[in-house]
Amino acid sequence: MKRLIPTILFLSLIVSCEDQLTKTDVVYRDTLSVCPGVNPEAEPSKFNFSGIEAVTNITETNATVTWQHVDGMIQYHIISLTDSSREVLQTINAPTNQFELKTLTPNTDYNLMVRAFDNEGRIDHNVQVISFKTLPWPNYTNTVSMNFNSSQSINLGSSSKYFPNTRFTISSWYKLKNLKDMTDQRLFTFHRSNSAGSAVSLNLTMDQIVLKFSDSDNKLKQAEAIVDHNDNSWHHIAVGYNGSGFKVYLDGLTIMSVPTTFSGFGDFPAYIASYVGYQKGFSGLIDEFAIFNDFLSPASVSEIYNSSEASDLRNHSRAEKLSTWYRMGDHNLDNKDHIEDIIGTNHALPFNIENTDFVTLRLN
Repeated sequence: MKRLIPTILFLSLIVSCEDQLTKTDVVYRDTLSVCPGVNPEAEPSKFNFSGIEAVTNITETNATVTWQHVDGMIQYHIISLTDSSREVLQTINAPTNQFELKTLTPNTDYNLMVRAFDNEGRIDHNVQVISFKTLPWPNYTNTVSMNFNSSQSINLGSSSKYFPNTRFTISSWYKLKNLKDMTDQRLFTFHRSNSAGSAVSLNLTMDQIVLKFSDSDNKLKQAEAIVDHNDNSWHHIAVGYNGSGFKVYLDGLTIMSVPTTFSGFGDFPAYIASYVGYQKGFSGLIDEFAIFNDFLSPASVSEIYNSSEASDLRNHSRAEKLSTWYRMGDHNLDNKDHIEDIIGTNHALPFNIENTDFVTLRLN
């Protein structure tokens, strides 16, 4: 659209050498002005996308977002809205029509929308929003543990994904069955490459704890400690690496200190309660298995031991480094097919486990 706009020009004529204005002429002139046209890049997609459809399976940290896929759309964006900001939580390629968000904050209100991006590079303009609230953390109770019969284990997936740096601590509670012929049972094994081969593992016998590890030359080494743990009682064990050596703690006390280099981890699956599958399987109870992405001091490990009473690790003084925590039956999603990681997203896969292997035995 074009229209005429009068322009006023002020022409000043100075007729004297003095600093004064003696005459001003006002001249009116018509000029053309062009209104801006529509920006084609702001036009919405020609495909009709209705937006977010449902939010289901809501837990403390997870929720499943669903929408209807539309032909012509190539990407979907899950967006979180607040009063003052917005954030893209996830981008998903078509034709997927749902996604499980896994790192939400417990007891928190969320407002989610889904926007679609089409094959012409245009985004839809739907304004559909679904609001929901994640569940609060339940009060901490520890009434369930997992019973292993030496032919079972838990597959954790790639060993390397648990350790973003070279400082770490692995923590667990265990209770042995009083067996006279107990030899080389693995409490856990993390592997060093794409095939089986211990990066770090903990072997238990009737009267020994054996730490096996690979150094930076991929040579398998071990250290042992004589212990009295085959007593039908619960014990807490922690294995930490600080960049220059391993420390092993039993019931809050240091039982091994091993200066060494370390090979690091590979992608072969890690296991709780075995070496691989059911090889070197563990007999007994395991509970509260956790990984910290840092080396914990003796005082911090003693805090976990807590005079032989397990406690809520979210309240631990180093909780900001807690990256993985398996409650081993105390989480409502734990079952024979799934062990929930209540801190991160490293949910685990039971091997040869039945629901009857979750036993109601108080840790303390």
